[in-house]
Parts: sequence; structure tokens; C-alpha cells
Amino acid sequence: MVLIRNLWSLHVWDHRERIARLIFLGYVALFPGSILSVAFGLVPPESRWFGGVLLMFQGVSLIAWLWNAIGRASLIPTAIIFVGSFAVEYIGATTDFPFGPYDYTAVLGYRVAGIVPMVIMFAWVMATYGAWMVASLLPFAQQHVTRGILTGAIVALFDLQIEPVAVHIHGYWEWHASGLYYGVPAVNFLGWFVVGTIFSWCIDRPLRFAKDAGASRLPLLAIGGSCVMFLVMNGVAGHWAAMLLSVFSVGALVWIWRAADRHL
Repeated sequence: MVLIRNLWSLHVWDHRERIARLIFLGYVALFPGSILSVAFGLVPPESRWFGGVLLMFQGVSLIAWLWNAIGRASLIPTAIIFVGSFAVEYIGATTDFPFGPYDYTAVLGYRVAGIVPMVIMFAWVMATYGAWMVASLLPFAQQHVTRGILTGAIVALFDLQIEPVAVHIHGYWEWHASGLYYGVPAVNFLGWFVVGTIFSWCIDRPLRFAKDAGASRLPLLAIGGSCVMFLVMNGVAGHWAAMLLSVFSVGALVWIWRAADRHL
């Protein structure tokens, strides 16, 4: 309900972000049905790809969100995330660096160069923009370096929620090494932290311009919606540690949103 109420407060129809918000409303429209399908075990194996559709809605809405705020200047950070995430994922899947040994399956659909699913680049946009927005609202992360490190930490926390869902529920990718956290090697989370930090440092300036220009907190809603979805998925599957991380994340996001409102 918090997600819906905050989205409603964004005044979709009378705002310059209406295109971005309408795209995000497509995600919101699919959200309840997706939650119920997961909760009641109604997702057949052949429909596991649908999670990629939700990620596409989120990623495209945030690309439009940044374009609405700063126009053509938004092409630079978007290109950085797209090219950078493809490069790091391609290198990762072919050399085992920096995430460890893994391979993508065919579940998420078309794979660029036969290796990296296209939807993964949109997922990196959502995760990076969302994590940056969260970090930018915290009073102790107002310096460029600090904000980047915190963004990387939030991206890594996000992946801690993703992995049990992506690997054990949907089979989006497969690990060829073991680890204590649901069989995922620890180096993977270190890799997400480092990559997320570097991405944040690279796109920090245009995102600050967007925020200063009056851009909304749509990225926070996007990453928050994913955390709610992972909470349900991991809870249904009995992945209790991952579920508790999602509970913490959702609670923290709500608190950060409300604290930011109080300081407006």
C-alpha cells in the first residue's frame, strides 16, 4: 500500500514526468498479479521469463525519468550503465571475473552476443539509479566518494535478495562454484559492490543535476517494488535470510522516504 500511495502522490497526469510515470504504472499494474501468482505457486516453469518483463518496465521508466529531467545529457549515464554492465557481465560469464564462475540460461530471452540477456542491462539501470537515489537522500552520504561507496553497498544488498530467486526459483543463471549464502560464492557480492560503486561515481554528476532539477524519487519506488517482490518470493520458498534482508530493505526505504519528506 505504501508503494501505491506514494506513486499516487506523484501526480502522473499533470507532471513533466508523465511518460516515465505511465511506463512505471505498467509495472505497477502487473505487480499485484505477479505477487499473487508467486504467493500461490501459480507460476509455471515456462512462464519464468515474465520477471524479465517487470525489469524492462522498471528500467525503461527510469531511462525516461532521467530524460525528462535533463534531456540529452541523460544519454551519457544510460550509455555508461548499458555498455558497462554488458561488458562486465560478458567478461564475468566468459572469464569468471569479477563475480565468480556462472552462466546465464535461456530463461530471460534474447542474449546479446549469445551470452548476456538484454534484460540484464535494464536491471542494472534500475538497481544503480535506485541505489543512488537511496544514498543521495541520506545526510551522511552527501560527498561524491561516500555516496558512491554507499550506492555500491546498496547494490550488493539488493543482489543478496536477488540471488536465491534468480538461481533457485527462476533459474536465470547457474553457478559453477559454491558458497555459504544459498550456494553463491562470496566474491559475487564483492563484485556487485565494486561495480555498483564505480557505476555510481561515473553517473553521479548527471543524476545530481536531475535531482536538483526537481526529478522525483521514482528510482526509489522502482527498487522498493523489487524488494517487496523478493520478500514474497523468498518467503514462499523458505529462504528466510534473504526474506529478512528484504524486510529490512523495505522498512529502510519507507523510513528514508518519510524522513526526506520531513526535510523538504
